[in-house]
Amino acid sequence: MAGPRRPDGGFRPAAPQAKRAESAANEEAAGGLVPPLTARGRIEFPPVQRDEERPDQQKQQNQDRLLGEGRIGDESVSSSELAEMGSLVAARHLMVLLAKNRGKKEREAVLAHVGELLIGLEKPELVRRLLLEMPDAGRIIDIYPLEVLNYVLRKRGDLLPGFEVGEIILNKDQLELTTFRVEEPIAIRLPLSLKMRAFALDGGGTPGYCFSPGAPGEYLLELGEAGHFTLLFRGDVRKTSFVDSVEIAVEDSEASEPSRR
Repeated sequence: MAGPRRPDGGFRPAAPQAKRAESAANEEAAGGLVPPLTARGRIEFPPVQRDEERPDQQKQQNQDRLLGEGRIGDESVSSSELAEMGSLVAARHLMVLLAKNRGKKEREAVLAHVGELLIGLEKPELVRRLLLEMPDAGRIIDIYPLEVLNYVLRKRGDLLPGFEVGEIILNKDQLELTTFRVEEPIAIRLPLSLKMRAFALDGGGTPGYCFSPGAPGEYLLELGEAGHFTLLFRGDVRKTSFVDSVEIAVEDSEASEPSRR
């Protein structure tokens, strides 16, 4: 702010008090956010806080705890605690539970533990979200997410609206009456309108397999070991997702044609 006008038409410098008043006015206009000037006219900024001193660090730690970080695979996590986790963290937790107990507990017990955790949520939307996110949340070691979905669907179908146990394998009778050879292509016939979503070996086993689309309305399956296998399929027809299963027998045979059972 300029001082009074001089006789030659210029302005006299403003008095120190006026400068201080102008500085205070500017600071007030800025909402009090302007750092104060030092005696040398430099602006003083507050010291930078180190990470361990930041007040928001505790908030982040609480959030991490709430989302479940650090408790992935903890078998003591309850359904209510699972519901407090972020969905991706919760899905990863369930996949770790399926994998970590392989060989340590009965397969049926591990499947039931994870299935009952989901049932205990009593929230259809959350149950559906977690089941659909599980395949991308961790590696499948033994138990498939589709097996968990099938467990929940058969025990509490009301928690999975839009999902049904239904007949989508059109040649099921033929498949279950035939004994196939190892690595022989097995044609699974399905409705043309069906979109295949998931496949699983129900009950476990590691025969090695190849499962891929064939002709329209058909998928081809090859199994690398002899044995009896239960196959689970999930496919969408319009707005409904159906789960179906079929029993397949495979043997080491050099016969030119599959045998009939």
